[in-house]
Amino acid sequence: MTTSRARLLADLDRSWIGYGPYIRAFESRQDISPFDDIDGWFRDALGANAYDRQLEIPRSVLQNRRTAVLGANSTGKDFMAGRIVLWWLMGWLERKEPAKVVIIGPTGRQVSEIVWRETRQAFYAAKVPMEGKMLPKDAKFEIADDTFAIGFATDKPYQLQGFHSPHLLVIVTEAHGMADEDMQAIIRLNPERMLLTGNAIVQSGEFYEALEGTKVDIYHGIRISAFDSPNVQSGVVVIPGLVTTEDIEDRKREWGEDSPLYKASVLAQFAEDADFGLVPMVWLKRGAVERFDEHRAECEMLEGQTDCTCEIDRYPWVAALDVAGGGFDESVLGIRCGRQFKGMWTWTHTPDTMVTVGRVADCLLPYRRDVKELRIDSIGLGAGVADRLRELGWPVQKYEAGRSSSLKDYFVNLRAEWFWNLRILYRDGDIGGVDDLRTHSQLRAINYELQSERRIMIESKKHMRKDGFTSPDRADMLAMLYMPLGGSVSMPDVGGTSRWGPIASRPGMASEIDSEQEQVVRQSRWRR
Repeated sequence: MTTSRARLLADLDRSWIGYGPYIRAFESRQDISPFDDIDGWFRDALGANAYDRQLEIPRSVLQNRRTAVLGANSTGKDFMAGRIVLWWLMGWLERKEPAKVVIIGPTGRQVSEIVWRETRQAFYAAKVPMEGKMLPKDAKFEIADDTFAIGFATDKPYQLQGFHSPHLLVIVTEAHGMADEDMQAIIRLNPERMLLTGNAIVQSGEFYEALEGTKVDIYHGIRISAFDSPNVQSGVVVIPGLVTTEDIEDRKREWGEDSPLYKASVLAQFAEDADFGLVPMVWLKRGAVERFDEHRAECEMLEGQTDCTCEIDRYPWVAALDVAGGGFDESVLGIRCGRQFKGMWTWTHTPDTMVTVGRVADCLLPYRRDVKELRIDSIGLGAGVADRLRELGWPVQKYEAGRSSSLKDYFVNLRAEWFWNLRILYRDGDIGGVDDLRTHSQLRAINYELQSERRIMIESKKHMRKDGFTSPDRADMLAMLYMPLGGSVSMPDVGGTSRWGPIASRPGMASEIDSEQEQVVRQSRWRR
């Protein structure tokens, strides 16, 4: 800057007009390139107090087609994701090329109230003038018809279409909670860049595969541990809101350093032995590959027998239907024979009861002679579906998850009893053929707690949506499907000498539940 220009700016600063800061801002804006000087742009243009591990994220987005960020709690993932929206658009605006940003998450709360709030705050707090208009209520920022950013959730009726751009960036927040179908729809957009952010709490799906599984060569992975926080590095609070040494010590005392919760929330590590979800991943993997054909096995045990004489009723065919409540929830129909899962059908919500009845009847038609019980969640729309299918001659049994459990000393309600039964069956290797990844993801995401009276309660759908997860419709169907005939774990599911029975019919059932409960005590509140 020349001496005369410096003198002019100094004079303007002292004048009542006050144009000096604006000219300085204009000069700064011309000097700082969003893509050529990433650190400087976030610091001087946005005024963002970001630390080096956070700044690795936009560097990776610029250099790599796909980036996955696994962060410990309170390490600033959402803070940076919200500001990357502006950085991407301003970078391409400087180069006079159109660009778009789409922020997607499993719930509207995660997108609008968390990530987009960071974008809005960054826009209004910017140190230099920003092109574009930030809509006051909607999650949308517009520069031109072909240059804008928008945010929405997959649980809202918004189609993932029409967002093609030569420079399309898709940011997926809470990626660990995204359904595989939604992730595949995002990938089909062919974005120039894709950024996933999430936590180490679900060991399946695109996010897990990007960091630990089959897609580590496709994604550039970034892990941000709580120990990377400048508050921890320096021992004092440098950036308010980030995790501190005291936070880490609290979690260490509460959970223990070997706890899966500690590994996920503090170290940003997936724990293979993680047990803070309903069903650990190792059990799910075993249940996916296990195969049971008990009817055939029993026939083969009859030496010299050429004709089958065993009773098929000993290994009953059971079907279960979870009817969607609305929105983008799924209606899910499943069927099993004994321990073996045989198949599943899903469709999005429809308010027409007769349409649902027709779909169920069509799907189960090949099994009509075999199905001994058709279980239907009779809350809400399910009641009308159950009544009509019963009129059509199907062996319908109505199930109500909110009713009292038959084991009141152990479970808050029937839903807790159903899911605990499912957990025990998975633990003992008594489920086979459930290889659907979305079902795995839902079972891993469901949490549970031990209440003060030492009764187990399963996390509600409402609470899961609040934490960024979709409705666990497939998991609900599976829990209902694997209950013993009659709807209570105190009743036998199969007769005779079958080695598979309900958890409560086994000797020492109470001690089994007591033993499992002891593992819940140290994690007795939902922790994400």
